[in-house]
Amino acid sequence: MTVDDFGMSYSTFNYLKRRSNDVLNMRKDLQIESALHGALERDELHLTFQPIVRSADGMLVGLETLLRWESPELGSISPSLFIPQLERNGLIIPVGSWVLNTACRDVANLRSKEMSSLRLTVNVSAQQLLHSNFVADVIFALEKSGLEPERLELEVTESLLVENAAAVGDVLRNLCLLGVRIAAEKLGTRYSSLSYLWKFPFSTLKIDRSFVAEMAEDPQVEVIVCSILNLARGLGLKVVAEGVETEAQFEMMKTLGCPLIQGYWTGRPLPIAVIKVLVTKPAAGISGNPAARRWLNGPEEHRIRFRRNDATDQWGSSRVIASSGESDLAREREVLAERTPDGFADGLGADRYYSPESTDSAGGF
Repeated sequence: MTVDDFGMSYSTFNYLKRRSNDVLNMRKDLQIESALHGALERDELHLTFQPIVRSADGMLVGLETLLRWESPELGSISPSLFIPQLERNGLIIPVGSWVLNTACRDVANLRSKEMSSLRLTVNVSAQQLLHSNFVADVIFALEKSGLEPERLELEVTESLLVENAAAVGDVLRNLCLLGVRIAAEKLGTRYSSLSYLWKFPFSTLKIDRSFVAEMAEDPQVEVIVCSILNLARGLGLKVVAEGVETEAQFEMMKTLGCPLIQGYWTGRPLPIAVIKVLVTKPAAGISGNPAARRWLNGPEEHRIRFRRNDATDQWGSSRVIASSGESDLAREREVLAERTPDGFADGLGADRYYSPESTDSAGGF
């Protein structure tokens, strides 16, 4: 049976199909909007942290905070769907404040020698940055957590700079006076001017994932990336390449002299408790070790399983890591000697697998 059997033209059929999809998308948006109200109070939101590493030796130097939502009714919702909803309905202010305070607390609580200097990156939206209490909120989060101001980096996008240049500039300068660092994301990908690099007090420039993805295929993109790196060096800015997902991309960025790397190749977003295990245990450290990387980014058999012991109210992990041999696998079990941060347990449930492959680093915080 074909479309013509119903006496309908293909153009009419395609129109009705588009309308049907529009209705379904609208219905999904309404479901998300409805479920999002109260999600914070119901402890459905949790944070993951994506590693930022030095390209020279793979050493972990920073973490970027990413917001996740596990809805009992809708399941795991992509940040690209729910964060725009937060911005439209004004919930981005309380949720953003929770993200900032929780992230500062979690990273400040990583008190081991290996993690005492880790930088924390937190994305901020236009509504947050332009809110009258934002600078005070940052001061409160730093003082309450004990995180040093120079370890906090706030990430802003170019659209925010273009649309609110004067007001944004004043806020960013006030934040810099506190010692907080500012990172520019997606600069140059749309309609911003290079003049923003000296008009605003940036300390870090992020190379957008679109450049990283196209660099191997288009020599002109490689020229642009080299220009960004040279410009950043001349201005004394740190540079982070985002969206590095393959070994080829990693090696290319390393060869070009990009000092910092972020992406699935070097580490997928993980809960803070897992980050702590990876850094403090040599066998699972994020140190550029190929075995560690395979464990962190590998297939299903390399997942982490967390289970709570109801008697002790503690969490344990069972993990599989790749050994030094190419075909051998070594199983290592260890018990975390402390309770995980608030929200991690609720975010993952009492007994479930946490699979890095299921995360989505795109969108939002």
